[in-house]
Amino acid sequence: MDFHKIVKKLSKKPGMIVSLDDIARLIEPDYPAGRTTAKREAYALCSRLTGARILTRIRNGLYVVSDDCANRLVDIVDRYYWRIAKKLILNHTGWRYIIARETGIALHLRDYSAPRTLVVYTRDVERTVAIASGYSIRFTTIAGGGKTGRKNLFSALCRYTARLDADGEPIRILSEEAAILDALLDTVEDSERRDYLVPRFLKKYARHLSRARLGELVRLRYITSANRLRALTKSLGHDDLYADCLDIIRDEGGGCYISVS
Repeated sequence: MDFHKIVKKLSKKPGMIVSLDDIARLIEPDYPAGRTTAKREAYALCSRLTGARILTRIRNGLYVVSDDCANRLVDIVDRYYWRIAKKLILNHTGWRYIIARETGIALHLRDYSAPRTLVVYTRDVERTVAIASGYSIRFTTIAGGGKTGRKNLFSALCRYTARLDADGEPIRILSEEAAILDALLDTVEDSERRDYLVPRFLKKYARHLSRARLGELVRLRYITSANRLRALTKSLGHDDLYADCLDIIRDEGGGCYISVS
């Protein structure tokens, strides 16, 4: 496909996120098979398309088809964050991912604001990928607690997921029960954001969380999170969920995390 045809094709899709590999496939439909020069040609073509303001560079190997709404990089990330994140997630994991930590409860609340660090659970990928302007994605595995022999929990957690749209991008996140427990783990990327989101999440979902599913998750690894949830539900007046937490901790933690008077 020649330069003018590529320009015409891309110009019909403003705001689309494209990678260097996507451009290489326009040059060589059989890429990564086919002619071996396709990727080198794609580098040169991306440079030319960027110079012509058809593409705007986001990071190395990742571009957005230019539009009239966002020209500065900070505005592009703000406007197209979930398109960019989804592209990078699929590039690194395929569909083997789960969006986790405080972003999980934010998405259940339909809060699509861009986290500074997006935590993504994977089967076997461990790396941090910069997006731009101080934003990054941290790909990590997750191990179980002592009852699971510290085994990789990715496959088990896949049973506790949900799919929803984030600004029009279909993504996979933890279910309501898993999301709140995961957000209450020791290590969080943004504790201030979590502390703001958790009471809102509980106000909306406290009466809808499954005691059985919470118990199953605590059995996997979330006993400390369950204790934090117990304290929060007591202070916030979610009495039924507080009672469930007491039962779960007794059953799954041997009562060692609480003192009942």
